[in-house]
Amino acid sequence: LLQAALIQLLGKQIKQAGSLVTSNYLRFDFNYHENLTPGMIKELEDIVNKKIWEDLPVTIKEATLAEAKKQGVIAHFGEKYNPENVRIIQIDNFSKELCGGTHVRSTGQIGCFKITDVSAISAGMRRITAATGHKALELFQDNFRTVKSIGQLFKVQPDEVYETVAHQAKLT
Repeated sequence: LLQAALIQLLGKQIKQAGSLVTSNYLRFDFNYHENLTPGMIKELEDIVNKKIWEDLPVTIKEATLAEAKKQGVIAHFGEKYNPENVRIIQIDNFSKELCGGTHVRSTGQIGCFKITDVSAISAGMRRITAATGHKALELFQDNFRTVKSIGQLFKVQPDEVYETVAHQAKLT
């Protein structure tokens, strides 16, 4: 989902350069020459979460590498694949790629998605880390509690916390 969202937002030149996916965390490395703005990060999260909430089926098919290439499957074609048997993961008409990992049966099983960091790992390479599922929910809950506590401390509403703290920082 993230790779398809990156391609949709930033263009077809986006190529995955590595990843780690667990049930609550992901790390995704990709080529891109600029920093991602807060607006771009929000748009990526919105695209991915929309697909999660649509609860789209995830289909897994096997094919030859040549058949996968003809179908336009996204892959690291520089990597070594068994030419006789590759695993194609498809999510509706949104994403189709080669992958050997374990996957959910539908996107809704992911729960939710929150990018926690975007960093440069080398020239022209970026890394996104994100929380998913119950870890993403815990992150939302922890951040809400923090903002609410700061609001109570400053006697302001949660949506006024940032401006209040920024104003205080200018005074010191």
